[in-house]
Amino acid sequence: MMVDAFSIIESYVLEQMPARAPRNRGESPILPSGLTDEDAVIRWLKTKATGDGRLAESTLAQYVVEARRLFWYARWIARPISEWTLEDAGNYLAFLLEPDRAAICELRVSRNDPAWTPFRKALSPDSARQSQVIAGSLFKWLVDMQYLRANPFSGFGLAGKRSRTSKQSRFVDQSALDLARAAIADRACASDRQRAKKARDLFVLDLFAKVGLRTSEATGATMGSVRYAQFTSAERERDPDGPTGVWVIDVTAGKGGHRRTVSFAAVMGQLQEYRIAYGLPSLPIEGETTPLILGARRRTPTINATIPDWRMRGVRQDLGEFDGVTDRSSVYRLIKGIFRDALTYWDARSAVDADRLRRASTHWLRHSFAKSLVDAGASVMTVSRNLGHADMNTTLTYVDDEELKRARETERLIG
Repeated sequence: MMVDAFSIIESYVLEQMPARAPRNRGESPILPSGLTDEDAVIRWLKTKATGDGRLAESTLAQYVVEARRLFWYARWIARPISEWTLEDAGNYLAFLLEPDRAAICELRVSRNDPAWTPFRKALSPDSARQSQVIAGSLFKWLVDMQYLRANPFSGFGLAGKRSRTSKQSRFVDQSALDLARAAIADRACASDRQRAKKARDLFVLDLFAKVGLRTSEATGATMGSVRYAQFTSAERERDPDGPTGVWVIDVTAGKGGHRRTVSFAAVMGQLQEYRIAYGLPSLPIEGETTPLILGARRRTPTINATIPDWRMRGVRQDLGEFDGVTDRSSVYRLIKGIFRDALTYWDARSAVDADRLRRASTHWLRHSFAKSLVDAGASVMTVSRNLGHADMNTTLTYVDDEELKRARETERLIG
């Protein structure tokens, strides 16, 4: 699937290369001869999508974005990346923070439009730092492959990273979530499609707020990922009056390709209502390939062309298949739309931080889920494993008084 993403990198390398090879160009014994800069970068991206250390889809997408920026800027300065000097690399890094006004384009401009650029605004210092890391990684690989002789980005150091344990502040509080749910619940529905979309939106909102999946994990999941896990006999003996099992979701597209299983019980009611609204059985079936997040429109199946139009309308309504929402940007827009509708619905009397809700996104809901677990007393290990964090320090950003709690527990143990 990621190979398709490579084809969208526009070739901004100059069509007429200099008569002599650029001074920084090498002769690689392991890459095909005659490669363009674009060809070489596509091979770099393919290595990032292959093997045990392959990048997660969302991370690889960011590498593709950075490749577009590099090639666009190469055209802007009329110099292919294989000719870049230390000065060119430095100018590029400065450009990311203060792009020329002519380099900024509107969000809705098509990539095929001559006015399109990969820049919407100046990058934040953190985003510019990440771009520098990715660009440096690309050029290091080109040097390692002997496609280039030197890495112009190696001359630039990186400022110390922001502390991984600085506290996370991007949350959607409970009052804002309640407002968003109320706005969806009060929608007027005059058609089955509107009722299905209403049930879908309620489910998707709580999918991120109560399960804490990453966007890429949700778009890669199917209904068959949800299953009822039976407790062992030993677990049932410890709690004989409790349930015999729990609903879980198997996350198979986690960051870095790691798999994990997390509780899905908190959203099973919404899932059942959502499935029924879409004409599906209330509970998922083992091995079911239906996407977890469905679109609002049906895709018309292939039908014999002799069927009259009046019957075809019925076929579209009754037999058409719903496509899944399988790209991150569509889910992002879906959640942003839910929050926009909530602000329109808001009567300004309830205590809601409208500015925060305006800025909130899908990932803010994941942060909110983590914070709710911490506030409920969950251990850092439980929160970390639910979120799929590889580094426990990332989880600690949700613990406001971790240092005090640690000191108190230490005193209790040794006092």
